[in-house]
Amino acid sequence: MRYHKSMLVCYRKDVRLPLQLQRAMAAEAEAAREARAKVIAAEGEMKASRALKEASDVIAESPAALQVCHGNPKPYKY
Repeated sequence: MRYHKSMLVCYRKDVRLPLQLQRAMAAEAEAAREARAKVIAAEGEMKASRALKEASDVIAESPAALQVCHGNPKPYKY
């Protein structure tokens, strides 16, 4: 039986991208970040609208809940 040792030689090169390509890649990355930010904001708005709907359902089922809300002397702090 023969054993072969194989060697892989890697050379490291300094690769510089053209400035125009760098700008295009940066613009694409920025667009992707903005798209993700819009999705996150939309998800937050969806959660807020669901919470408001739940609150309106509670108030619709029990008019006394509305009186409790308006009778609360402490304002909500955000």
